[in-house]
Amino acid sequence: MSDFIWYNGHWLSGRQAALNARDRIRLGDGVFDTMLSVGGQAIYAEHHFKRLKESCAIMGIPFTMGQHSFNGVVADLIRRNKATDARYAVNTLVTRGAGVRGLMPADDVTPSVILMIAKAPAPEDFPPVHAIIAQTVRRNEGSPLSRIKSCNYGDNILALNEAKQRGANEAILLNNAGYVTCASAGNLLVAMGTRLYTPPLSDGVMNGIQRSHLVTQSKVEERSLLPDDLKNAEALYLVNSIRGITPIVKLEGADLPRKPASHFL
Repeated sequence: MSDFIWYNGHWLSGRQAALNARDRIRLGDGVFDTMLSVGGQAIYAEHHFKRLKESCAIMGIPFTMGQHSFNGVVADLIRRNKATDARYAVNTLVTRGAGVRGLMPADDVTPSVILMIAKAPAPEDFPPVHAIIAQTVRRNEGSPLSRIKSCNYGDNILALNEAKQRGANEAILLNNAGYVTCASAGNLLVAMGTRLYTPPLSDGVMNGIQRSHLVTQSKVEERSLLPDDLKNAEALYLVNSIRGITPIVKLEGADLPRKPASHFL
């Protein structure tokens, strides 16, 4: 695999600096997306692009790239990096661009857009998911940032640090009202009875592509959930674009039932 990134219309080596020290990413003023590519084909590219545009709109970042241009850059990124042989993660980063000191965005901004790619393990090559319910941080269900992939991922990092300290590798976050939201790196599916449930976006949940498809297809139902619902569930699953639907095998150190997700879909 080669090492090329796309930055504002230019191809750079992945070892070259792209963002400068004045870029507003230093304030978390940006959004990102992670999309799966398999055998040289981007999966759900239209949906990822639409979500990226919507996230930029929420942040007030002027993102003018069109779907056709985005698809072309992604295809060229895959080709230039010779990433057609396996599974890869295509990462897109959009920031408000360079700015002066202070929080207030300038009126005339030039966003920074970067696309890069990295090899992704097969789902079975990820370690089994051992999760905890984070106690050190809560998601803010009142913030629109809770529903997008903004560059403000500090809460997720704090939750993962807590998980690591407690001998786990994933953290489930609650919101300020005590309801379940999502994991640090994906959405949650909770098997109860014969159905799969997932917390609603209004509880402070990131709008994942896989989650959205399952809800739209009526394979998963939205429902506010409490920690006890997780502990008493038939099974728990982590879902994101790279891993797909993955069982959570331990919660708070206790073994969970291991039923295939297909049993409920």
